[in-house]
Amino acid sequence: MAAIKHLQDKVIIVTGAASERGIGNATAHQIAKEGAVVIVTDIERNQHLMATVVDEIRYNGGKAFGVVMDVTSQDDIDRMISEVLSKYKKIDSIFNNAGTPIGVGDFLMLDENIWKTTFDVNVLGMQRLCKSLMPHFLEQGKGVIVNNASSAGLGGLPEFSAYGTSKFAVVGLTKHLAAEFGPKNIRINCVCPGMIDTSMSDIEVNAFMEENSLDKEEAIQQLTEIVPQRRYGQPEEIAKAVVFLLSDQSSYVNGVALSVDGGLPVGT
Repeated sequence: MAAIKHLQDKVIIVTGAASERGIGNATAHQIAKEGAVVIVTDIERNQHLMATVVDEIRYNGGKAFGVVMDVTSQDDIDRMISEVLSKYKKIDSIFNNAGTPIGVGDFLMLDENIWKTTFDVNVLGMQRLCKSLMPHFLEQGKGVIVNNASSAGLGGLPEFSAYGTSKFAVVGLTKHLAAEFGPKNIRINCVCPGMIDTSMSDIEVNAFMEENSLDKEEAIQQLTEIVPQRRYGQPEEIAKAVVFLLSDQSSYVNGVALSVDGGLPVGT
C-alpha cells in the first residue's frame, strides 16, 4: 500500500531554503517527499546553494522550482509571486523561514542598525509575504501560513535581546493574523525551534569551545545540559512539525506557537 502523501499536489513556498544544514533546506526536502511542488527561495548570494536544493529534490523524484528573492524587497516578493502563479496557477501555502541571527550579543553592544536589520528581515519580511499572499488566499478561499519563530520568542535569554524580541513579534503576528483570517479559512501558525543542529549553531558551539577550552563533544554536552533530551534537535525534526502544520492533519490548529525544543524550559 502506497504511503499517504499529506501535501500531494500542493504548491508551497519555502523562504530561506538554501542553507546546507538549515531548517529551510530540510523542510523543502520533507515537503517534496509529501508530494508538493516546492518553491525554493533565497537571496541572490545563495543562488548556487538554492539551485543545489532544487536539483537534489528533483534527483530524488520530487518537484521543485527555484526563485531568487530577498524578503526585505517588496519588488522581489511581487516578482516571485507573479512567477509562481504564472507557472502553477495557484499557491497553497508558505513556510516563512527566512531570518537573520545578527541580533545576538551583548545588549549594550547591539547598535540601532542591528535592531533595524533584525526586524526588517525577521518580522517585516514575514509581514510583507503574508500581506502579499493574502489577497490570493482570500480569492481562492483557503490558505496556510507557517512562520518560523523560536524558543527565544517565548522567554528571555541572555544576549538574545534583538533576535529574541523579533521572534516574540513573529509569535504575535502569527496569533493576530490567525484571529483575523481564521474566519476566511486561512490558518496561520508558527514553530518555535529550540537548540537545533544547524550551520548557525556551529557559531555558538565554536565560541563556547574557545571560551572554555573544550573540545566539541564537551562543548555540546555542556550547552545541551539545559535540554531535558540532552541533545541538539535536527533540522528534519523541525521540518516534520512544519509539514504537520501545513497539512490537513492540523486542520483545526490555528494561532499556535508550536515548541519543538526537546522540552527546553524557556518561557515556563
